[in-house]
Amino acid sequence: MVVMVISHFQQFLGEATVRDPGAVHELLGPESLYGLYISWCLLHGIKPVPASDFLAGMRRCGIDIHHSGLAMTGPAAADYILASPLTSAEPEQHLSERRHHDH
Repeated sequence: MVVMVISHFQQFLGEATVRDPGAVHELLGPESLYGLYISWCLLHGIKPVPASDFLAGMRRCGIDIHHSGLAMTGPAAADYILASPLTSAEPEQHLSERRHHDH
């Protein structure tokens, strides 16, 4: 079971992030990384894990969430950026509602 969880996080990292240690733009911090993960999950029809499990998964993948060196990329990045102005505690609800209205 642990291998499946790790590969789930590795898939997210591989599809939605890119290493960018010399970036001049803002890199992903803890909240942005988790928000990007939620967007990625929604695009893949996967139920996001709670933040504490996500943070543990990132540690298992060798990611320091406070100094990740990661930037966002791909469809999940676009989805996250479009949803970023939302200030709700439950962004996944708003994303689902937005997608529902778009169809």
